Amino acid sequence: MKTKSQLMLFLIVSFFLLCLLNNQRTEAVETSDYYTELDYTGAIKSGTHLESSRPTIRPEYQGTWGTLLNDITDSTGKAYFSKFNVVRNYKAGEYFYYNKVGSYNQRDLSLKVIFNRTESKPNYNFRTKLLSNGAIYIESMFDPLSKEISLEYQLVYSDTKEVVHGVDVELPQAVQTNAYNSGLDTYGYANFRTEGLSKVYFQQNKDIVSPTHELKTEKGTASGRELLKVIQDKRYTSLLAQNYVVYSNNEVPMSTGVNTPNAYAPYIVIFDAAIETPSTPNYFEPKIVGKKNAESLRASYTISQALTATYDIFYPDSLSVIIEDAEKAFTKITPDDAKIYNKDNKEITKETTIKQLDDHKLEITISNTLLKQLKSNAFQIELAIDSIDLKKADEFYDAETKQLNVPLSAYNVRKKANEKVQSAVVTGDANSQLVISGTPLPQVLNINSTTDDIDLDKVLADLKSNIPEDKVTVEAITDERLFDEVKKESVKVEVKSELFPQLTQTFPIQLNIEDTLVTTASLDNQRWLIDIAELYNYNKKVDRNLYISDLANVLDIAYVGNPNEQISIPKLIKYFINVDRIRILNSKFNTSLPSEIARLKKVTWMEFTNSSVTGEFPTFIKDMDGLSTLMLVNNKLTGKVPLWLFDLPNLKDVSIKGNEFVGQIPLSIKNEKLELNISNNQLTYNSDEIPAYVKNSDNTFLKGLQLSGSEILSIADKTKQIIKPFDTKDAGYFNLHVIGQESDKINALYDGHHYTILNEETNEVLYDGPKSANKTIPYKKGIIYKVILDEAIANPRNQTIIKTKIPELKLEKIPELLSFDISLGTHLKKPVKLIGEMSIFDNRDGGNWQLNITPSSLESETKTLKGEYSYINQKGIETAIIAGQKAPIEKGKSDTEDEIIPISDMWTDKYGLQFTINGSNYLGSYKGSVTWTLENVPSSN
Repeated sequence: MKTKSQLMLFLIVSFFLLCLLNNQRTEAVETSDYYTELDYTGAIKSGTHLESSRPTIRPEYQGTWGTLLNDITDSTGKAYFSKFNVVRNYKAGEYFYYNKVGSYNQRDLSLKVIFNRTESKPNYNFRTKLLSNGAIYIESMFDPLSKEISLEYQLVYSDTKEVVHGVDVELPQAVQTNAYNSGLDTYGYANFRTEGLSKVYFQQNKDIVSPTHELKTEKGTASGRELLKVIQDKRYTSLLAQNYVVYSNNEVPMSTGVNTPNAYAPYIVIFDAAIETPSTPNYFEPKIVGKKNAESLRASYTISQALTATYDIFYPDSLSVIIEDAEKAFTKITPDDAKIYNKDNKEITKETTIKQLDDHKLEITISNTLLKQLKSNAFQIELAIDSIDLKKADEFYDAETKQLNVPLSAYNVRKKANEKVQSAVVTGDANSQLVISGTPLPQVLNINSTTDDIDLDKVLADLKSNIPEDKVTVEAITDERLFDEVKKESVKVEVKSELFPQLTQTFPIQLNIEDTLVTTASLDNQRWLIDIAELYNYNKKVDRNLYISDLANVLDIAYVGNPNEQISIPKLIKYFINVDRIRILNSKFNTSLPSEIARLKKVTWMEFTNSSVTGEFPTFIKDMDGLSTLMLVNNKLTGKVPLWLFDLPNLKDVSIKGNEFVGQIPLSIKNEKLELNISNNQLTYNSDEIPAYVKNSDNTFLKGLQLSGSEILSIADKTKQIIKPFDTKDAGYFNLHVIGQESDKINALYDGHHYTILNEETNEVLYDGPKSANKTIPYKKGIIYKVILDEAIANPRNQTIIKTKIPELKLEKIPELLSFDISLGTHLKKPVKLIGEMSIFDNRDGGNWQLNITPSSLESETKTLKGEYSYINQKGIETAIIAGQKAPIEKGKSDTEDEIIPISDMWTDKYGLQFTINGSNYLGSYKGSVTWTLENVPSSN
């Protein structure tokens, strides 16, 4: 029972599937679904418009006419047609590729076209040619297979020849055949393969209205394929090409066949761009090709936009090509950078609209009117942009090829009514070849010269690059060498662009090595050195027979002069290549030491003592690896001692005492053999201890010297908010100096020190750098500054504290009340008692003051007390004070330490303010007032 139920279910499902398949087949063979007929305006006479969910591609050539013959190729890649309008016969199965017909998925497309016929041999009746408008003409007759399938075509990718999947192909075709042969009672017709066929549009001619075609679907007897046969009406007998636009699914090759009932050769023309598309065109994305430019820093591009002919009713309102510098490779692109041409190379720039959307984007718009004029005539945009941004150029630079591969993007936007359709974005690179050019100039060198002796400013003439406003500099010799033979040599020099340093070039330079005569002038008239050269070259004399090569015989340079003799070392010293020692004492150099000394690689001992050598520490010593002893004693050298000195591998004994060096020496060194004498310099060490490698540090900040300055800044201006600590004219001048170890001797600080000024309370850094009179720091009353010299934060000898004050003279305190009790009588005296204190504030530097009192008379309600005030000072001198008159009672000097000077603390019964009654008075309570005044006076005497 179970088996029978399963069988019934299977039969029901099978029957349903068969019915479904039968319904699908019935719908597929309805010829009206395949065929639509249009009048000459594009309006539908019969049928419907195609609706497809797949992208539709109409292959149209996007190259130039000058390259078209080379863009149609056979299976080997060779040109299929040799000339335009020249017939060639084809064989069965022969095919070609029509290249550059569009792009999809950012890949170039080709249309593969295959010829079909029964016989394989070439025959006059089967021929093809390339027409001057780019269309392909195909002629065939009297062959059963070609009647059904004259040709097949399919879109493929140009690079791999793989089929393009997921798209429809729209191909315009003109088919010519007679409609009817009355004698044979046969009809002319065109065949289209139904597998993959989506729609055939027939376009009526404006001048000749064709009768309605008869449609049939039937299986071809020769090909075995199901075909849509479009049969001419027998009333239509003239020879006239019928225009079709065929849409097909690209998954299978589409085919077209043609049959004529008369003795005329029928033909098919494909790629006829004049045949209008029956809808609003789907414009391919633009094609952008960057050009190569070896003459200047210009990026040039050709942007091609294919157009499609259509009926007037279908043209969009506009088609815009957007050009975008997405990578910001240019500083700016402008409308002036673009020119537009049609396919015939006629400029149409003025007929378009070019709008600058921003510094990196242009919009080039083709109007509806211009689209109708151009029809299928593609247009090209030629861009030449000179504004490459060199700051960004390194991102696009290929150092191997010395090319800038500058990208630019483009896409199109089709506008029709409120609809906007944007294409895919494409990108192309322009290749700007960066070039440095120059003319090598031969050079002459002395024997025992090195590549360092080549004057790099003279090795090349007309040195330049093709970058505007660029300057090219000679950087270096690529291979360092010693030229110890008289002969011809060559070296390579490297040059570099200043505006674009990644651009370099190497040039060969010819050298002529010579052994020239040594002259007095070439030794800068230095008699002491001439004597040494001649001493080591017996029977040879300068200016006569002593040559450059002879200077290599000198093994030791030793000279003791006198302080009144000015000497120098000539640049020719570099040829004394075998010298082991240089010792020059008690001389007076009128120039700094020449860097050519570094060429003497065999020197182990170098000494300049008491010789007034000036300048900073000689940098050429860095290259003297063989040096073991260095004495630069009692000279006038300045600046800092370089750290590389302590890394010289063979250095053991160094004395730089008696110079004007500043800064720190290192906390530790790798060279454990080195012993250093730094005495009599303003050098320091970031510790309060002396490192083991320093053998003498007397009169330095390691030992003996102390940073000092003004203890207290006295600033009278209460509104002042900034001061200049290094300006001698400013109230905030720090007066920084050095106190020496000999009886607190004050010395000036050398130039080159580094100063750090902090708020001592908050530790905020207020200034950090070299001394400069213009530098300012914040100021407020009472701030305390801490100064650290040469960043030696762990060495107290490099630090000092500077306090601040506002100089002021004022009454600090006055008593609230003065009183005294006194009996009635004559000439009775009593000390005045105070409630409160009398004191003066005076923090001025070297100030003098005077305290005055102005008392009133003492009154009761009815009487005036008879008597007078007096003041007795510390010396016992009494001064009478008259009521209503100002009287001085005390004088004194300012106190910069305690600042407050007590006055009433000194008053006793014998000293201070007194009151004496004169005559007879009445018993009672008397009141009055006292005015205190404080004055600045020239002297306290």
